[in-house]
Parts: sequence; structure tokens; C-alpha cells
Amino acid sequence: MQERFIQFILEEKKEGKTILLSSHIFSEVDATCDRIAIIKDGVVVSTIEAAKLKHNTNKTFKIEFATKKDYQQFLARTKFKIPVERPDQNQVKLNLTDETMQRLFTELSEVSIRFISEIKFTLEDYFMDFYDRKKSIAAGEENLEHGVH
Repeated sequence: MQERFIQFILEEKKEGKTILLSSHIFSEVDATCDRIAIIKDGVVVSTIEAAKLKHNTNKTFKIEFATKKDYQQFLARTKFKIPVERPDQNQVKLNLTDETMQRLFTELSEVSIRFISEIKFTLEDYFMDFYDRKKSIAAGEENLEHGVH
């Protein structure tokens, strides 16, 4: 049914119709909406063009170093702010822009890594930036009281 719903919305958009969709289902919003508004406590707190969200120049990377020594060497020398450190796994997560990507790879060339992967920024991530992530996760909330349009 969800796929049929999405196809219906897309067909109506092709006909030139404007559709206002209120949904907590991020995949539906992501697949169908051109503009997105976040509502919190009855107030629009953000609007964004869906294309800008999909082509975000801010990136998050997860890096695992080959050894504890490589991990510690990177932390000691890096100029990047590291929001997440996982010393037991020799891993870090960090946020970059397209402009700072080259600097990261220059720093990484001085150590051995096991892997690096980009963590894609999603509509849900954008939405959750307006809410208390820790509170929502701790409470096990899957459906928040407020909508994405």
C-alpha cells in the first residue's frame, strides 16, 4: 500500500497538483516531497528544499584504525573536532564539509586504517536535530507527537 500511495502522489505531482502531506514516515516524505517543514510544539521551526537535504555538503564519517597505536596517533595529531570516540574499537566519527575532506585524507595518510565509511545524512537525522535525540531513544519512541510536512 505504501508503494501505491507514493506512486499516486508522484503521478498527481506530474499533473501539476500541489499536495500537502503530513507524515511521520520519513521514507514517504523523502520519496514525494519537494519542500519539507518541521513542526515542533505547533510552530514551524524549519523549512528546507528536499534537494538541498539530499545534496548536503556536510558529511559524517566513521573511521576504524588498524591498531590502537594508529587510533591514538590520529587523536593526538588531528585538528578535527571528534564528537564520537570509541577507544575499545579504535573508531571515531567526525563531521566534515566537502572543503575539509582533503585535510582529513592528508591526516589519515600518516596512519593505517581498517576502514572508512560515510554515514549518509537522512531526513530523519535532520528532523531529529530539532528534538532531544537521547530522550527519544531512551524512551523508545518510534512515533513522535509532531509532524513532518
